[in-house]
Amino acid sequence: MKRLFLILFSLLFLFGCSAKTNTLHTANSLALVVEENASFFRSCAEEMAFFGEERIYVAMEEKEAADGETLSEEEKKPRLVSYLKESGDREEIENELLEKALNDFGFKIIFFQTASDGRKCVIFSFAKENENGIQNGFYYSFDSLPCAWWGRKGDLKQEGNRYLQIQKSGSAWYYTVEITNGFYYFEKSGDLVA
Repeated sequence: MKRLFLILFSLLFLFGCSAKTNTLHTANSLALVVEENASFFRSCAEEMAFFGEERIYVAMEEKEAADGETLSEEEKKPRLVSYLKESGDREEIENELLEKALNDFGFKIIFFQTASDGRKCVIFSFAKENENGIQNGFYYSFDSLPCAWWGRKGDLKQEGNRYLQIQKSGSAWYYTVEITNGFYYFEKSGDLVA
């Protein structure tokens, strides 16, 4: 019965992600999805590393019209893009694996980060870095150790099975907990400075 409940819950979660709802996903629901799709998400992480950049983002975005330009219906459809920084130029790319991850699971962004200490991780996020409210998702750590916010170097304090990063003023927090084999759930609130 418990297994049936988990399968039904997983299907509801996946259906919700496909509809691109922007609700906060629970650690338990994401853990189930990651465990069932670990090989797929690990392949996505390898694809992100293959770009050969210290930091790179991929997302599904609509093309922006230049002043006075009118876009056709085809041009208005979201396309897979990569960019090196949020305000940087977008390059339209083709990568079926990453496009499938974004579309099928409802991520807003997949992000490869090399921290200042050389550690690497790939973040699968339901929000962009500077969006308001609580943000969450999961990441793959190439060395299987927990990463600080947005894959940067940071001081994480272990409390039980969680790792915490708290702004000195107490106005922002981040925590992460291992899901399985180098995959970690994360949740963050506030403007956390690395």
